[in-house]
Amino acid sequence: MTIRLVKGAYWDSEQIWANQRNWPVPVHTDKRKTDAQFERMTYRLLQESDLIRTAVASHNVRSLAWAMALREKMGIPQHRFEFQLLYGMAGTLPAALVGMGYSPRFYVPVGEPIPGMAYLVRRILENTSNDSFIRKFFYQSVSPEGLLNDPKQEDGNE
Repeated sequence: MTIRLVKGAYWDSEQIWANQRNWPVPVHTDKRKTDAQFERMTYRLLQESDLIRTAVASHNVRSLAWAMALREKMGIPQHRFEFQLLYGMAGTLPAALVGMGYSPRFYVPVGEPIPGMAYLVRRILENTSNDSFIRKFFYQSVSPEGLLNDPKQEDGNE
């Protein structure tokens, strides 16, 4: 069985549904906390690699590097693990993954035009947000090392 770990896929809708129903928001609203939780969950899934195949779905370079390094450190064979990316959203990342011996799986959103437009807007907002890798690197001149900072250390969590 494969378990797919996705970061932020329903982030907007979860917040909207919770607010509409006066429920507590069930997702982290701070990106560093989301990233740190994603790393904890990656570790937890990889601990069970004898029972499950882990699929890591993200475009965040640090999250992918964390998963890759952890898989290697834990001695988990590549066939028990995969990366998943949205088609057209990862730039040169797929070629880099292939060059390292991985076979990334690509997803292409399909469906009705109105939900599809909402999805497109979410991806545009994600890539232009103040917390996005693209914005930090190209517009805020954050160094590659800065982009790879441990989110747990940045927000004071261990």
